[in-house]
Amino acid sequence: MKHFRSFATNTRLMGVVAVKSYFTDDDENQYIVLLHLDYEGYGIDGIDYAMNIDRETEDYLSERVYGGLGGKLVEISFEDSSYLVSEAKKIGITNIDNDLIHWLDLYESSIMDNESAMKKVCKVIVSEYEAINYYLMRLIGSDFSGLAYLSNFESEHYYENEATLIKNSIKKISDGEYISTALILSGDYYSNERFFMKLENKTIKFSERINHMRVSHYEAAMQMKKEEYLTVYQVNSISDTLPIIAEKLRHVMINEYDRGVLMTHFFNHNHHVNNGVYYINGDVKANIYFTEIGQIIFASENKMDLDVVVELATSAIRNYNVVILGEFGYRNAVLLDFIQSEYSDFIEYALEELD
Repeated sequence: MKHFRSFATNTRLMGVVAVKSYFTDDDENQYIVLLHLDYEGYGIDGIDYAMNIDRETEDYLSERVYGGLGGKLVEISFEDSSYLVSEAKKIGITNIDNDLIHWLDLYESSIMDNESAMKKVCKVIVSEYEAINYYLMRLIGSDFSGLAYLSNFESEHYYENEATLIKNSIKKISDGEYISTALILSGDYYSNERFFMKLENKTIKFSERINHMRVSHYEAAMQMKKEEYLTVYQVNSISDTLPIIAEKLRHVMINEYDRGVLMTHFFNHNHHVNNGVYYINGDVKANIYFTEIGQIIFASENKMDLDVVVELATSAIRNYNVVILGEFGYRNAVLLDFIQSEYSDFIEYALEELD
């Protein structure tokens, strides 16, 4: 099979990259192969493919693989794609059916270009805040290739087990010198950790962890505390309206729960990283929960974002007897607690548990 073209998301500094490649066989059939690559703990954790499909189907498959990653799709060479796949494969192959693994053989090459690939799949750093947040993500995720791209010294490695940066607050103390206070989840416990950093030309020149303290789940929740706005609708068919809303909004990820389906709608960028206070869920524009009794609950920490999403979604399903049940606002996020509760009716839940 012959390689034709490849593309990748420029999201390497987030720790994940999606690769989309086109191949042709001797009979001029065209194949598209989609890979999801995780450079922290999972390695290659998604493979999808199709043959001779139309553009609409290709867009659907692509959205399913990288719709929630943010960033842009950039063209890469075959050597670039071979390097990206090879590096992810070193970490492992996770949750992939055995009958799909053979597609990875298409990426085998004796020539791989790591410098070219990294330049293409790593976005240009625009601020010292962004450099620090990305650096801590790669440090905490034990992503050594990502660290090397962001710094020019050998960073000390603190995390033997899987860990995730949940929140980071940055304070500038002098030109090029910063203190970061990070909330980190490692295994089943949280910690607050402080780092001293020196930067030059948006590159990390020095970093040292200067403080480490475990915090309770309650303390971590208080540090992540945000307002949440919700609008609730009733429709006559969840099975019909869910795919319509997903297609209208795009950039979504869908997860099933016992009493409903959660659709997470992401921004099409990762601007939340370029901030003095970083939140792991800052790339989420809104959550939409479809209950088993026909309610659609739209939720967001930003009222303006919520109104935009609600207008887009409800305009697409106006033929399904859409009835608004209420609008709500809370000082704490409540949707996840509702999803994990025994309730199916949000109005009942709000009256009994929140008032």
